Amino acid sequence: MPINADQLVRHFGQAVESRNSALFAGAGLSTDAGAPGWGELLGNLRAQAGVPSTLDDLPLVAQYIVENQPGGRATLESSILKSLKSATSPGLGHETIARMPLDEIWTTNYDCLLEGAMPDARVVTSDDDLLDRTTHASRRLIKMHGSVSKDGSSWEAPPVITRGDYEAYQGKNMRMWSALQATYLTRSTLFVGFSFSDPNIDILLRLSRTMPQKSSHAEHFTVLRRPTEETAAKLHNLRVNDLEHSGVAVCEIEDYRDLTPLLQNLERRTRKKNLFVSGSLRKDDTNIKDIARRLGADMAQMDISIVSLAGAAATEMSFALGEELIATDRYDPSRLQYYFREKKDSQTPYMHKRIGTAIYSGLQKEELRQSVMKKARAALVIGGGTGTLAEIEMCLEDLLPVIPLACTGGTAKLCWEKYTPEGANLPSDDRACKDWALLDSDDAGTAVLAAGRLIRRAMYLKEQSTVGGL
Repeated sequence: MPINADQLVRHFGQAVESRNSALFAGAGLSTDAGAPGWGELLGNLRAQAGVPSTLDDLPLVAQYIVENQPGGRATLESSILKSLKSATSPGLGHETIARMPLDEIWTTNYDCLLEGAMPDARVVTSDDDLLDRTTHASRRLIKMHGSVSKDGSSWEAPPVITRGDYEAYQGKNMRMWSALQATYLTRSTLFVGFSFSDPNIDILLRLSRTMPQKSSHAEHFTVLRRPTEETAAKLHNLRVNDLEHSGVAVCEIEDYRDLTPLLQNLERRTRKKNLFVSGSLRKDDTNIKDIARRLGADMAQMDISIVSLAGAAATEMSFALGEELIATDRYDPSRLQYYFREKKDSQTPYMHKRIGTAIYSGLQKEELRQSVMKKARAALVIGGGTGTLAEIEMCLEDLLPVIPLACTGGTAKLCWEKYTPEGANLPSDDRACKDWALLDSDDAGTAVLAAGRLIRRAMYLKEQSTVGGL
């Protein structure tokens, strides 16, 4: 049975977090950035070579083009080069993958969009590249089916595209194929950007059928577009069942456009366990201050850190967390980070307690907000005014879950009234809806516990270690 997006993000995200994962990108990743799909690459030449439109074996179509089109292989490769020039800039999906802590990324795509998003990666395009043991790079991008040059004018490595190329691949690229098998045996791998109409899906099917399956749970994952046509859907179900029996969990999407939001949530899952705290307190409001401090103290039971723009609510929460950690001999100043923006005058913000880490940035207000939010897995709102409202909107636009502690009033209450859990990028099941309602409880302790449970779920923390022992 296919898994849902949340299950994929939770389980594969854990493998990424443990640095025991790899990602394999197919053509669907690049089509969202303007790159042509397989059908478009072969379309014009297919008609000129007289290949019937009813033939859906695309490598065989390419084989017939080479054999029947004037210029043969050179004409095909030249046509593909020309088609790929339509995609010059990495898409959001490429940039999102680049931000994940993945040491190894595989792709069958010919374009240079992934390396454009991760210029620090070591690019491997041939067996000979795998012989180089002297290059030290933080990650490796392996282009197993060829690559265009960075300027798009020539082939860095010739494309694997015809039926003959596929049949000869393993013998001609023994190191590349062996490296892929080793990755599949030793790392949890996510395959994205494939559909069963993509000829490269055969790679996944071959790996899943030939590798030993000893674990009782899925070790690998794939995201596949579900077809709408009845016959295609029946075949899809059979293939999904085949993959699941081979240890590959399948997450279905309706369209390739659904892939990027899924990757964004996965990237958020793989960030450090930072909670962004937004909001403000009135100087005379000791009740809300006490709530912020209570929640901060409870955070000591969670393996998380607080990042903020040093607002009053965030600092009170951070100080309470810091004091609790000091009392239990677990204090680490990096778990409490306050970010300050560039000021027009020479004065620097004053912190009345020396707890945590102050980080001074040359970024302007909006840039700093974006920068800090992209370090977090979730956001908590306490009280707040118009500035807090702007931060909430930025969080939601970036798909960051927002937990508004409504009992503290202000913008937090307005946000709670305006959104549902789903609208705030939180789970929408009964449990989450119940905790969402409790955020406005008249009993502050109840609201704090509900906020803690929502924080744990939004940040993919272990459920058994809930706030307050629940």
